[in-house]
Amino acid sequence: MTKVTVCGAAGGIGQPLSLMLKLNPYIDELSLYDVVNVPGVGTDLGHIDTDTKISFHLPGDENNRGLELALHNSDIVIIPAGVPRKPGMTRDDLFKINAGICKQLAEGVAQFCPNAITLVISNPVNSTVPIKYICC
Repeated sequence: MTKVTVCGAAGGIGQPLSLMLKLNPYIDELSLYDVVNVPGVGTDLGHIDTDTKISFHLPGDENNRGLELALHNSDIVIIPAGVPRKPGMTRDDLFKINAGICKQLAEGVAQFCPNAITLVISNPVNSTVPIKYICC
């Protein structure tokens, strides 16, 4: 049994990534987490006829345990979460926002699935990847 969690599953990278993971026959459970729109993404993916079980979670789910429920017993966690760079935004501005998001998610991984393989795809990726190792 392999459980994969995508944190940022409703975003521009998270949605197509989640679709590809739903089609992977080696994944038994796909858990989707995001701060908005993830119920729609999860419902859409649930209509795809594969054996992969889908669950989706928002931060406020079940007494604010959404992240815990999403990550619980995950073998692999993929983090495409974050905001895209907007016009006039510096890399420092982008880092400040996305670093905070990655820090929160990395702390969740450390607490709820510390043995999971974790992949970070949040920009600026050369600066957000080390956050997982600094935090945990």
